[in-house]
Order: sequence, then structure tokens, then C-alpha cells
Amino acid sequence: MDCVKCRAPLPEGALFCPRCGKKQVRIKRARHAKRSNGYGTIFKAGGRRAKPYAARLPATYSCGVARRLLGYFATYAEAEEALFKARLQPQTNTARMTLQTLYDGFITGNYFLGLTAGSQKSHKSAWIYLQPYANVAVTALTKATFQAAITSMQAKGLKRETMAKVRNLSSLLCKEAMGCGVISVNYGQLVQLPKEDKTARLPFDTRQLEKLWQAADTGDADAMTVLVMCYTGMRPGELLGVRIDQHLHLEGEAPYFQTGSKTDAGRNRIIPIAPLILPMVRSLAAGRSEGPLIGTPTGFAYNLPNWRNRCFHPLMKRLGLTGCTPYTCRHTFANIQKRRGTDPEMMMEIMGHEDYATTVDYYHATTFEDIQSIYNAVADLERPASTSAADNK
Repeated sequence: MDCVKCRAPLPEGALFCPRCGKKQVRIKRARHAKRSNGYGTIFKAGGRRAKPYAARLPATYSCGVARRLLGYFATYAEAEEALFKARLQPQTNTARMTLQTLYDGFITGNYFLGLTAGSQKSHKSAWIYLQPYANVAVTALTKATFQAAITSMQAKGLKRETMAKVRNLSSLLCKEAMGCGVISVNYGQLVQLPKEDKTARLPFDTRQLEKLWQAADTGDADAMTVLVMCYTGMRPGELLGVRIDQHLHLEGEAPYFQTGSKTDAGRNRIIPIAPLILPMVRSLAAGRSEGPLIGTPTGFAYNLPNWRNRCFHPLMKRLGLTGCTPYTCRHTFANIQKRRGTDPEMMMEIMGHEDYATTVDYYHATTFEDIQSIYNAVADLERPASTSAADNK
């Protein structure tokens, strides 16, 4: 056995070290109960201190303010008691909190970091419209603060969808403040948005489709891309995300895409490739075994904004087609399948909708062909024959 202090060898059964005089009794240190995550930190500072134990509040509990050091204490128990009391009174550190510090804490929190890259980008874009109110104290926040941001956006002519993202971020920031005990009302949820503008999106009519086919016959890759969307019902972003080696299956008698987005019903779905457009798909994929189906010759994959600005709008301008958007293609598919009498459940599956009401509400529009069909149905109506002559006999 060795000395517990100087590690010198000891005679058998020795109670004291003959070298340093240390009593040979091993004292077990008391183990402190583990605190739950987010409760705070207690650590022992280095050096010879009369009060070596430091207590610090967690960053999440400080609502974006830097983790606050409560001080140094003589014992572990005193530090733990100070931490407990500080948690009961979070408002003591909220006087200097602003909407900016609340946002800074939000984007470093677990909720934000657990979101997808797209959702994080959406929240950061929404913050741009709340930034003019960044220096407003959290305790002074009201519904009017966030409503003013929406009113300013409306005056600039921004879309309702963008305003909805700002309202969502406002609600999340208020929840952060409520969790810290700073405010008791979620003012973000009380914000009112302007009435939704449900402008009908019309599909390509027969004349417009004919122009697209004529352009595709000349080898125009942009026209081919648009027609592939018109006859598959794929969302623009879905087709732009197709990779030849992962999502395109041309072998066999029934070629198809396997891709999708948005809803559970929309993801990883089977999208058949009609024989009518199969030559176009083969042409777009010619000479490559991997990489994006729609992209530059160097293999750069377009995203929706740059494809729309570099390819779609210039194509529409060349062909003299006005009032069209990339989603016009998806509406065209729904319109074609409706006229063909395609089974509604099959349309839901191909388009990736969870509810047929979505297909009906958003992908149904009255076109010139509808008006012509309705007219043909009533064109041969006749006035009923008079029965007065028969009654007089």
C-alpha cells in the first residue's frame, strides 16, 4: 500500500505515513445529483479562492443574452441555491433585451438548428422585414409592433405568402419570450393578414401548346422541358431536381420518374412518362449517365429562380405567350387529365396530393374549351311545343 498523499511505500497495517504523517483514511467525496439539461452550470474555478464555486445561467434561459455569471460561492450548495433562485426570477435580466437579442437567441437555439436549410433560410428572409423594429424592448412588444411590419409590406405590394412567413416568425419569437417569462401573450398570432387573393391560374390553351410543340420540334430544350412538365404534372422544382442516375428510369415498357416533394403523398412517387414525351426526355438526357436532367451543358443544376429567369421567361417572350408561369404547366396537366376523364384517385397519386379537394380547388379553371363544350351541350335546345291546341279539341 502507498501513502494517499505522497505515494511513499507504507508498512503493512500503517495508519499514518512515516514520511509525511498523513492519516491513511480514504475520504469519499459526495456526488452531487445531476441537473437536467438547460438548468445551468456550476463549476469550480482554479487557484486558491475563498469562494471557488461559480454559477452560470444557460444561454437559452437568458433569451439570447450572453450566459450570465451569477457569482462565486464558498460551497457547491450555495452556488446551487443561487442558481435555483435566479431561475425563479428571469425578469431581472430582461430590461436590456430587445427584439434583436431575442432573434439572435432564436437562431442559435435547438429548434432553429433542427430545421431544414430551406426553413432556416425562410426565417432569415422574414427577419429582414422585422429588422426596423430590432431595437424595440421585448417588454414593449405589442400586436401593433408586428402589425406595422405587415402594413409596411402591404404598402410595398409584397405577396401574402411573404407576409405569412413574417407572421410565423413573429409568433415563434413571442413564444421564445413567453418561455422566458418576459411576456404572457403571443402577439404574433394576433397579427392579421390581408385577404387572400385567389387569382385563378389558367393552363396553356390549345394555341399556346401548339406553339410550344413547334419550338420543341426545332430542338429547343427549354420548350421540351416545359412540355415534359405539361404532360407529367411535375412541380417545376421537382423536375429541376431530377438526377438521371437517381430518379429517371427509362428501361422497360413503362418508363417513369421516381421523385417528388412537399407532402408525404408527394414524396418519392411514381410519375409515368407518356410515349408522347419520351423522345423529349431521352433528348434531354442524351450523352449523360448521371447529373441533373435539366441544367447547363457543364452539369450545373438550375434552381427554380434562375431557371425561371434564364429559360422560362425568355421562352415565353420568344413565343409571344403572356401571363404564364412555371406552374401553368402543372395546371395544364390537370386540365388535360380532366378532359380525358382520368380517375380522380389516379390524378391525386400522380400529382402528389393528399386530398382531392386540393386538385379541385387549385387546379380547376374554366377555359375557352369548357365554354365551347357547354355551348355545344345547349346549342340544340328547343322550346317545348305548345299544348294549348290539343287541349281545345
